[in-house]
Amino acid sequence: MQKYLVEKVPFKDGFIQFQVSGSGDPLVLLHGFLEDLSIWNKMINGLVSEYKIVTIDLPGHGKSSCFDDVHSMEDMAEAVKAVLDELQLEKIIIAGHSMGGYVALAFAEIYPEFIIGLALINSTPYPDSEEKKLNRMRAVEAVEYNLKNFVSLSIPQLFAPENRTRLKDNIAALKDKAILMKQEGITAALKGMKDRPSRVQLIKNGSFPTLIVFGREDSVVDIERLKKLDSIDEVTVVELEGGHMSYLEALNDLSYYFMRFIENL
Repeated sequence: MQKYLVEKVPFKDGFIQFQVSGSGDPLVLLHGFLEDLSIWNKMINGLVSEYKIVTIDLPGHGKSSCFDDVHSMEDMAEAVKAVLDELQLEKIIIAGHSMGGYVALAFAEIYPEFIIGLALINSTPYPDSEEKKLNRMRAVEAVEYNLKNFVSLSIPQLFAPENRTRLKDNIAALKDKAILMKQEGITAALKGMKDRPSRVQLIKNGSFPTLIVFGREDSVVDIERLKKLDSIDEVTVVELEGGHMSYLEALNDLSYYFMRFIENL
């Protein structure tokens, strides 16, 4: 069984928890909203023999501290940088699921010299629409009113309808973890996602190879806009079965395309 080294690094007035496994070229994996670093455990198994895997609990998630009323994607990117500095890593492949992809994009914009390749899994470089921004603030109110109810309603909606029964145990486990999160960490992330800028130009610049993966029934990202990015030379767009949770709904296919992407970097 693969052994994981769990560590903490000071950041602002708290700390960031991260996990390191394997050896080789550094691969940094960032979880999404209401998740923690453990979401990558199944994917890690096929990668640890060739890569040094770094997974991180982003601010306000998992066991990492909550720092502010708003956790901007740039602030979260600085938390990632603190971990990389601790590990003395300077060239990385970075991947993020959903919100983790927003953080990966922010990191790539601030520290482009670090990036060998970037993977967006059920994520997008486009900013929130005005309607989506309103929904973020409604979500903040819902979390403040009843966190358990918000979690119970929102997490199943991320999965394609046909997968909700098949993956009911995974959904229950995600709910159980999310309910234990600090309320202020959840609302800070919602506000940070709402305010994030467009990073489409970063992708179009073609400074590094980019993989974009989404589910055919993903209701969170704008699939048609993502498909158009496939015309950019350095961008590969892949459509999988399922919804917004490809690391559970389409694990084998996601692992295949992800490994093919990083092997060619």
